[in-house]
Amino acid sequence: MRGRARQRVREHGRERYAEVADVIETPASACQEAMYREANLLAPCKTPAAAVQLLGPRP
Repeated sequence: MRGRARQRVREHGRERYAEVADVIETPASACQEAMYREANLLAPCKTPAAAVQLLGPRP
């Protein structure tokens, strides 16, 4: 697929997605915290115990 065709496919997908979903803007403070955590190689906000519960077997 050439560049223009790809762009048309992307635009079509965005238009169709916009029909069924709303975009929720991310607050600037959340973006800043995410960049700070990423730049300083910090773990995500979830605690390890919470992550283990999500990865374990289902009851």
